[in-house]
Amino acid sequence: MMIFAFICFHLLGAPSEFTEMKEFYKGIREIHAKFDQEKKAPYLKRPLHSEVQMSVSNAEIEWKILKPLQSTLRIRDGKIIGPNSKPLPQMKALVEFLNDLFQLKFESLEKVLDFKMENRQLLATTRSPELKRFFKRIEIRFARDWRPREFQFDSESESLRLRVLEFEVKR
Repeated sequence: MMIFAFICFHLLGAPSEFTEMKEFYKGIREIHAKFDQEKKAPYLKRPLHSEVQMSVSNAEIEWKILKPLQSTLRIRDGKIIGPNSKPLPQMKALVEFLNDLFQLKFESLEKVLDFKMENRQLLATTRSPELKRFFKRIEIRFARDWRPREFQFDSESESLRLRVLEFEVKR
């Protein structure tokens, strides 16, 4: 029995780590973060680096690229808001997923992702056919206090790494 428990612990990760992480993010009203973003893709000669700022509060997410060129993406009530504040219905599954991810809605995320947690590193692979075209796996590395240090998103042809520069939560 001890061998079975040991194998399960190492294959599935410590159940307490996942529970600890979910507890840390429970009850958060706002998140403000700044990232160094690196994108790699076959169509890019070299990795694309940018500086990104993200704010999450209530039902709104704001994703601002600060450098090299400025742009802003807003998701409000599960919809991408485009120019002149008109909702853009394209990519519905991706928008819903991003909304759940950035608002840390684990009950929704667990419906489309398989999770594995080990040594404060969360690996998530997608089960959703709609999402597989955007990414097949996500890796998040956490600090001891459960604040993220780095995100890695991989699809069939692209990878996106976000190195966390600042991360603030408000409860």
